[in-house]
Amino acid sequence: GRILGTMPYMSPEQLEGKDIDSRSDIFSLGVVLYEMATGERPFKGDTSVSLISSIVKDIPQPVDDVREEVPHHLARIIRHCLEKEPKRRYQSALDVSNELEDLKAESASGEVWRKSAPAPTRRHPWIWAGLSAAGIVLVVTLAIFFWVLRPDRETVEDGSATGSASFTKLVFDTAQKGKVSASPDGRFFVYASDASGNWDIYLQRIAGGNAINLTEDSPEDDRQPAFSGDGESIAFRSERGGGGIYIMGATGESPRRVAEAGFDPDWSPDGEKLLISTAMTRGGTATDIDERVSIVDLGTGEVRQLLDRSATYARWSPNGWRISYWGIWLPSDAEEMIGLFTVHPDGSDPVFLTGDALATHEWSADGQSLYFVSSRGGSRDLWQISIDEEGGRAVGDAVSITSGSSLSWVSPDAEGKGVLFTSLERFRQILRIPFDPRVEKVGGTVKSVTPLGLQAMFPHVPPDGEWIAFSSQFGKEGRLEIGVIRRDGSSLRQLTETGGLNWYPMWSPDGQHLAFWDNEIGSGTERIWIIRADGGGLRQVADASEGLSSAAWSPDGRRLVADSAGAATAYILQAEESSSEAVPETLPPVGGPEDRFMAYSWSPDGRKLAGGRWRMEGEDRAERVAVYDFESKRYRTYPGSLGITAWSSWLNDSRRLMVCSGELEGSRIFILDTESGETREVITSEEVSAMPGMHPGTLRFPAISPDNRTIYLDWRYSQSDIGMLTLGGQD
Repeated sequence: GRILGTMPYMSPEQLEGKDIDSRSDIFSLGVVLYEMATGERPFKGDTSVSLISSIVKDIPQPVDDVREEVPHHLARIIRHCLEKEPKRRYQSALDVSNELEDLKAESASGEVWRKSAPAPTRRHPWIWAGLSAAGIVLVVTLAIFFWVLRPDRETVEDGSATGSASFTKLVFDTAQKGKVSASPDGRFFVYASDASGNWDIYLQRIAGGNAINLTEDSPEDDRQPAFSGDGESIAFRSERGGGGIYIMGATGESPRRVAEAGFDPDWSPDGEKLLISTAMTRGGTATDIDERVSIVDLGTGEVRQLLDRSATYARWSPNGWRISYWGIWLPSDAEEMIGLFTVHPDGSDPVFLTGDALATHEWSADGQSLYFVSSRGGSRDLWQISIDEEGGRAVGDAVSITSGSSLSWVSPDAEGKGVLFTSLERFRQILRIPFDPRVEKVGGTVKSVTPLGLQAMFPHVPPDGEWIAFSSQFGKEGRLEIGVIRRDGSSLRQLTETGGLNWYPMWSPDGQHLAFWDNEIGSGTERIWIIRADGGGLRQVADASEGLSSAAWSPDGRRLVADSAGAATAYILQAEESSSEAVPETLPPVGGPEDRFMAYSWSPDGRKLAGGRWRMEGEDRAERVAVYDFESKRYRTYPGSLGITAWSSWLNDSRRLMVCSGELEGSRIFILDTESGETREVITSEEVSAMPGMHPGTLRFPAISPDNRTIYLDWRYSQSDIGMLTLGGQD
């Protein structure tokens, strides 16, 4: 019956003598964070009575109103901690921790912290559960001070190759941005952007000012600009005139085509040749493992292939002695090597430099090092490796320049003092929106289920509708693990830690297990796995020589339907643990040898399978909605006017399907009546993008709740910036 504590930091329920739990500590934590962020207390009073009244009744001024430089995301976290009703606050310290981790990952507007690549460490969420409230306050406060607020804005010295690195943002619009290239004199840069509605090439001064659209006269996409060594010309990829490599003046004059095919152009030091690749590099990542690099002679128009092996995104060294490239090499006497190489311009003497690199890389102006982007530390960071330019060999190990970044393209300046870059952050988030199955319409606005930085995708809902299963990177780019979270966004848990690619988790009908598809556990062949809801009991379901993917449960929970990864068929598997050696039942083919049936959903009455009919070869690769009837053993394929489909789920009546249709842009959800063939549109990506607080994006892989009254969206969007890393002196 007594009130104990320091009054300015007490929660409303504590001051009112109500029952309290750990959520009271969350409120106290919010008070401390508010005070750290603003220098003021959120609740004030001249007397104890007035202070109590303020805590119980007053809404504090938003943190980012008190101090405009405080990130809005941090202000939102603090506001959520300070909700009057305990049920509206974060429900655990782990939830706060996850939000702060997201904030840390998103804080590209502050310093770029640089450190040598650490050994990967496993996070242990249980540590937070064991900390006292005082310990949580101390840890979180220090984290915010050192990672976010940093009023002194000093750079960090950590003993790696360059003394320090600081970040300056150069382009401030919200459009998507591509490759960036610095002019040789260090005064200008060019970059690709879709700010005008299609991709154009823009010129801007590094010192600031308005960007000039150099390709405004072209309605076709223009990308991948590269300044020539004398700064007088720009090479670029354009879709005009059927596509190819073009050259224009430094201010956009007189564009002319120099090659009818190719991507990612780069100039030779004498300006007489261009390196080009056979496929486009997107976001710093190679799009094809069987690409080739060629050299175009600008005087004669002759095109010569550089190598007879996979290679892309080639770059000429400053003195012309070597050419660097990203590639895959399969020598007969060694293991496969994937990463950065150098080669003599005549195609001889290829040398492996470093693995775990993205395609994006550039030479320093003095030819003594290569800058490249790698995800080896779990994020897309800038690395540097010293090079003997004449021999093309690495001198020492690669060292990191940034940590926790999201870089895609880089371009060092001529003086070696900075690196221009494009950052590209792709966000994957699970959203939910109310749905009325009777009138087949959504109502209200979308609400977030997963934290922004979690990169969650492929949602699925259990029978009780409470825990949403999904795949996520969990902070490690290049992998996917299975996680679960409550529908209100609380109690996030990671279930697997395989280091593989775990796709499409599916709840069993009793909600006790999850099935998922993985293609990197063990041998690397695609397999179906089952795991208990508590994260234990991981086991493989069945084997097939060509691999299995995309599992869906039967209503009785005894079987799974799985798509064949390498054949035009699908299988019925026994889900019981004792049947792992059972031979899968093969479904009839959906069509000819070029057609493939991918099953997505088993009808609640157990009579039908819904999925997609893919044409595996030829020009027509579109997917059509297809339904397999167990009784007739026949498929029904629905009209191609529905477009390319990405996912389908049965409604409870076993008659209607919720289908996601469309490519990455313009996707939509519609309801298909499988008996009449009629369709009705439910919601589009454009409609979700237009809702308050939403970024333009696309919806994929929707899931519907067991009562059919909530749709969960796999929402995907990206943001990009262009900036400059200013590097310190050498140690």
